[in-house]
Amino acid sequence: MQEEVRQEKQIGGDNQKVDPRNQTGPCKPRATITPRVVLSDLALQAHREHMATYAVICKFMGLWPTEKALHAWIKNHWKPKRDIDLHLGSKGFFTVFFTNIEDKDRVFEGGPYFYAIAGLYMRPQVMNFVLE
Repeated sequence: MQEEVRQEKQIGGDNQKVDPRNQTGPCKPRATITPRVVLSDLALQAHREHMATYAVICKFMGLWPTEKALHAWIKNHWKPKRDIDLHLGSKGFFTVFFTNIEDKDRVFEGGPYFYAIAGLYMRPQVMNFVLE
């Protein structure tokens, strides 16, 4: 019976048990433990508040523009005074993070907005938003 050899190696900052037989070629060995990320309730609450203050969820109905096209559209139609951060989501949704609350407020006061003939659905960021 062949004895299983295990050794401790540092992977990603954590000591994890590694089976050297899982290492092939120049690749790092496969970890036997799945890493977990745990966020404190305070960090989550701060993130939720930031999202509620600065983020807008959007979708052009029946149209999925590229990120480059969305940036150009936002620059031409909303004309934000400060930078924005754009995150594409699933099912055509995208989230716009404003660095200036006045820019976000102005977007909600204006409208309706269209991309060609596709209307824009917008809503403030909310907890547990379902992309349907």
